Amino acid sequence: MNKGVLGSFGELGQPSQSLEADAPKTITQLADIRTKILRRNLKHKSRLHREIAEACRIGVRLSKDRTLWKALVDADWKTQTRPPRKQQRDAVRHVLRFVFGGSPDGRKNASLYYRAVSVLLKDGIKSAAIFHELNKPGGLRALAARGAQLRKDQKYAEAGKVNGVTYGFSPKKVKNAWKMTMSIDFDLEPTRLIGLSGEDFPFFTLRGKIVDLVNPNRMNVIGFSLRFDGEDNGEGR
Repeated sequence: MNKGVLGSFGELGQPSQSLEADAPKTITQLADIRTKILRRNLKHKSRLHREIAEACRIGVRLSKDRTLWKALVDADWKTQTRPPRKQQRDAVRHVLRFVFGGSPDGRKNASLYYRAVSVLLKDGIKSAAIFHELNKPGGLRALAARGAQLRKDQKYAEAGKVNGVTYGFSPKKVKNAWKMTMSIDFDLEPTRLIGLSGEDFPFFTLRGKIVDLVNPNRMNVIGFSLRFDGEDNGEGR
């Protein structure tokens, strides 16, 4: 049998004694590299959080100073759209856009950062303390997730939806008909609608209760139930 040149390995792929002796040192070197990367990432995050907090501090100041706000609006926004002057109360959001939004990914990050700091500002956290809140483990992402949920809840509230059960209607006249888009919640999984062929499509009735009339062209409705026509039990599906 021609064994050839074994190099650093013995027969059948077994490592030589010299490599076995070097293994602990090699793993230690890899662990050191990993530690350095983690430390560098932590330093980067900490520096980023300071920059966000500083931009937020300046944004709060701009929201109260018309001269400074005008200077930001008139600044060179590069490829970004400059903010309308009437949006001074949103100065923090626009400052974050100006600082971090120089690229498509940067604009996404600016939006993420604003969702996080908006929660802190709404909670009454002073701009000087924002860095410490962001720098907590998972702080930025957790705050941004909370901010996204608050924004979603606000949109529902503005549309007339309260506590997940009330819907606002604003019909629009199209030619001779009034049309509107509705959202429907099913209180049970609508399995009866799964696997139906075109000939089997049933008629159904939506039932709800008008809570109030906001104005002549808008009303709030609560608690839809769905019943297939011809059923006598009257229960929602």
